[in-house]
Amino acid sequence: LKFIYQKCYNIFNNHPHLDFEMESQTNLSANQEQQGKALLLFMVVIGYFVTFLVSSNSGEVYSFPRLALGIAYGVIYLILGVFDNEIFRRFSDNTRNALYFPIQLALVFGIGWTLGPGGHWLIGLPLAGIAVNKLQPRWRWLVYVALIAVIILPIGLRYSTWEAALMNGFIISTAILFVVVFSQFRLNEQKAREKAEELAGQLEAVNRQ
Repeated sequence: LKFIYQKCYNIFNNHPHLDFEMESQTNLSANQEQQGKALLLFMVVIGYFVTFLVSSNSGEVYSFPRLALGIAYGVIYLILGVFDNEIFRRFSDNTRNALYFPIQLALVFGIGWTLGPGGHWLIGLPLAGIAVNKLQPRWRWLVYVALIAVIILPIGLRYSTWEAALMNGFIISTAILFVVVFSQFRLNEQKAREKAEELAGQLEAVNRQ
C-alpha cells in the first residue's frame, strides 16, 4: 500500500523521479550490454582479419569446405553472442549460462582448429569479460581455464609444438587477466552508480513525506 501511495503521490505531484531513476538504471545496463556486443563484433572481425593475414604470410591455402566451415563457426559464435537473450529466453539464468559458455568455447576451438591459431584468441577474448558480468566468481575460473585450453590446443595438437602452445598460453593468460580486471572495474563502477542512485531516490522520497 505504501508503494501504491508513493506512486500516486509522484504522479499527482509531478515528481516522477523514482521511476526516472529506475529507468536510468535499466538504460545504463542496456547500454553497457550493447557496448559489450559491439565489442564482440569488433573482436570477431579483427580476429578473422589477423587469422587470414597470418595464413597468407605463411603461405597456407584454405580449401573451400575448410574456409566455409571456419567462417560458419564464427557466424554462429557471433549470432549466439549478440542474440543470446532471445535464443535462450525460455531458460533460467543458470541453464542459459550452462549452455552459452560451453557452446561458445567449442566454437572458438573450432575456429582455431579449422583456420589456424592466428587470431582466434582475439575472437574468444570477450568471453572472459562476459563471464565477469554473468557468472559468480567461483564459476568464472572455469571459463578462464577453458578459454586458455581451447586457444592453445589447436596450436599444440595441429599447427606447432607444445612449447609454442605454452608460450602462447602465457601471453593469452595476460590478455585474459587484463580483460577480467577491466570488466570487474566496470562492473563495480556500475553497481556503485546504481547504489548511489537508489540511495538518492530513497532520500528524496523520505524528504517529500
